[in-house]
Amino acid sequence: MNLFLIVADIETNDDLHLGRILILLKAFASKNKNGAIDGLEKLAELDFFLRYPIYLERALPSRGKSPDSANISDYERLSIETNTAYYTYKPWSIEYRRFISLLIAKDLVKIDIEKNKIQVRLSPKGIEVANTLSKRESYYTLEKRAAIVKQNLNLNQRNLMNFIYETFPELKTFRVLGDKNS
Repeated sequence: MNLFLIVADIETNDDLHLGRILILLKAFASKNKNGAIDGLEKLAELDFFLRYPIYLERALPSRGKSPDSANISDYERLSIETNTAYYTYKPWSIEYRRFISLLIAKDLVKIDIEKNKIQVRLSPKGIEVANTLSKRESYYTLEKRAAIVKQNLNLNQRNLMNFIYETFPELKTFRVLGDKNS
């Protein structure tokens, strides 16, 4: 299989993305009184740090934490996904609407609208699935990182977006230059 097909498979494998989002929501449910993440854009911005852990590692010193807690493996540093994050990071992307629609259709998340903002939370079935995923060795590091994201980057959406663009100005530059909707 050539590299292009491998990358395409990763990007189009919804189960990988849905599992990661469930683990992220689980981290927020365990510490937050209502277990919700406010807004799809905030969800996407928080997920950015799980999807591209090299950015979590780079963000932690700005929050007064050791980058070592991100526990980045060599393969993650060198992965094609990490190296293309600059081109693919789009918290405003419609893929999150699709991901949430799939999770709702599978009865894994619930949404509420409060103060003109969508709140996304795990359903009872979603809690069961997230708990099952978190018992798998392949999700161990992801669950630890989700807890780090919750603990260190649980800012309101605007502050989180500003933090991302201040910490990683190359992402803002590309959005302005490369996104027709900017």
